[in-house]
Amino acid sequence: MTAKTDILTAPSTYVATPDDAGYDDTASKGRSVEMYRHFFKRALDILISLTALIVFSPLMLLLAVCVRIALGGPVIFKQVRPGKGGRLFYIYKFRTMSDKRDANGELLPDELRVTTFSRLLRKTSLDELPQIINILKGDMSLIGPRPRLVKDAVFYGSFKSLEVRPGLTGKSQVCGRNDNTWDQVFRYDAEYADNLSFGMDVSIFFRTFPALLRSGQSEKRDNKYYPDELLHHRIITQSQYDEGLRVAEKIVSAFTERGEQIMREEIIRFHERLNSYEQASKPSVTRTYPADVAHPALGTYEKVLHGKGRELRDEAKDERSQVSI
Repeated sequence: MTAKTDILTAPSTYVATPDDAGYDDTASKGRSVEMYRHFFKRALDILISLTALIVFSPLMLLLAVCVRIALGGPVIFKQVRPGKGGRLFYIYKFRTMSDKRDANGELLPDELRVTTFSRLLRKTSLDELPQIINILKGDMSLIGPRPRLVKDAVFYGSFKSLEVRPGLTGKSQVCGRNDNTWDQVFRYDAEYADNLSFGMDVSIFFRTFPALLRSGQSEKRDNKYYPDELLHHRIITQSQYDEGLRVAEKIVSAFTERGEQIMREEIIRFHERLNSYEQASKPSVTRTYPADVAHPALGTYEKVLHGKGRELRDEAKDERSQVSI
């Protein structure tokens, strides 16, 4: 008897390439998959988000009142995130931190500004409900890789997950959520972008609610933010860390102040500088990693945390590419 294949855990057909966010593997996919990718997925996003907005409006109104009473205003928190093709947008969430300050008027550390109510919102992901508006606007999709912070995208350097709209829920959320390492998060994002299909979206959708119920707040990652993780493990120097944060700030400022979209070119320049540094310090180093994620930061991060030569895709060792940096 043939065992049933799990669409989320089965070996992926993903073949990493150094291509950019415009990559479209139409030749290797069926007509129905391409129709879903380019038309039906967006149509379903609009239909489902409109329905959800109507159904959840009373709950969202109640949560807004509770947030205002418990944490103050503004009720909605917005932040710049990278979307499809690297285009920036404002993501919406319910506020989950207060504005408590010390005697000198400085904001208290994040952990002291989070309340029991805030933790409940985060654990149940109810703080994400305003992103229904992002889906309606076309910034996001119902299913897709979660939108990362700009500074995480700067240090990661790959555009693979940006081939598709970021999602309200995604493969990483139903396959470990907060328990995933950064390695696993990026791997799941890349796999989803390459294997997007109606069947995968349906599977992720129905696994989301059980995943929320069983998820906790513990994290395997040593740090919440990717650049902090790299610095913590001495994968990048303090000067590289500071430079990357300046690049992220420049990208965000260009968008918020002038409406300019410069993320893609700035990230490419930043990683060219990292490559130049690596070549100057270790000219003979050759690492084996999928080409799409073979940049100095992630390449070394993989090597340190998971052992030399470990592949992002254990199931596709024959599809590896040699990348010299």
